[in-house]
Amino acid sequence: ISCPSATVCFVATGNNRGLADGSGTILATTDGGANWGRQSTPGVTGTFMAVSCPDTTHCFAVTSTGQLFATTDGTTWASQASPVAGQPLSALSCPTTLVCYAAGSPSTSIGTTDGGANWNAQGAIGTFAEPIYSMSCPSTTTCFAGGQNNIHVTTNSGGTWTDTTATGGRYSGISCFSTTVCTATSGTGVEYTSDGSTWTVKATPATGGALLGISCPSATVCVAGGQNFGAELSGIIVGTTDANASWQLLTVSSTSFPFAGISCSSPTVCHAVANGSFSGNGEGDILGTANNGTLWLNQYRDVYSRFNAISCPSDTVCFVVGGTSGYPGSTIFGCYFWGLLWGLG
Repeated sequence: ISCPSATVCFVATGNNRGLADGSGTILATTDGGANWGRQSTPGVTGTFMAVSCPDTTHCFAVTSTGQLFATTDGTTWASQASPVAGQPLSALSCPTTLVCYAAGSPSTSIGTTDGGANWNAQGAIGTFAEPIYSMSCPSTTTCFAGGQNNIHVTTNSGGTWTDTTATGGRYSGISCFSTTVCTATSGTGVEYTSDGSTWTVKATPATGGALLGISCPSATVCVAGGQNFGAELSGIIVGTTDANASWQLLTVSSTSFPFAGISCSSPTVCHAVANGSFSGNGEGDILGTANNGTLWLNQYRDVYSRFNAISCPSDTVCFVVGGTSGYPGSTIFGCYFWGLLWGLG
């Protein structure tokens, strides 16, 4: 999900509500979620894995079959020649309307500097054929990719990718405030760098748990969500306000499902979503805080939903994507007035 403004949002999904061809789809709104429409992506053969929109009219999207799509008017999508057709692409980050990076498995990296007119194969990511789960590109030349084994960085527009000192593995989320300051979530916790190359494991209250989504709205504030694997499974949210010097447990949800998505529109205002259960034996939760994480309120719960991702372009507007029981595709929720009103998009 990528929402470049409070009124414009794009969601890239798999099969939408049981479409017969099993292909992915792009859903979009230009009126703050009042109306959503399926946008045509001719020739798509796989599931959309990621979408990145540097502004309200320019977006890029990648699929599980290595396809590339782009729009320059926010409505009409066109396929772009892919140098890795047939290889899955799973991560995408576009710092500008011209520059975009994508990565996938095995150790695949591609990039464009002309808005997708030409995509070029780049240096291999990592020394093993590892899958790539996350990507954050804070500039047109510097990009970080989180994989199964390591965090990798390029500072020369993808010409070469270098392994960092990260040690956690399975980096499902990465958030970079600058070209040197980044924080990543892994299967074992949180790691942080202040120079772009040396990563340090940070102690978190996620004892025996895994952290998934992360959002860092400033150089000192980060919030991450995941699941505690202790005596009782629980969704947890942890945070730091001192540039990763220390992490605190911010809240524990009554749901046993992990918080997979976090979005902080400012250093004090954040929202988080938890995966629920299609069978109804667990809840999809949406939580929010407006006081730097001191108090989190459960703003919405659906016992038949799985909320997978969230994007909050402002302190008062958020969009959530997930699925509901009986529908294999996506259900979109929108909120206004800081979570006081949630409704289906």
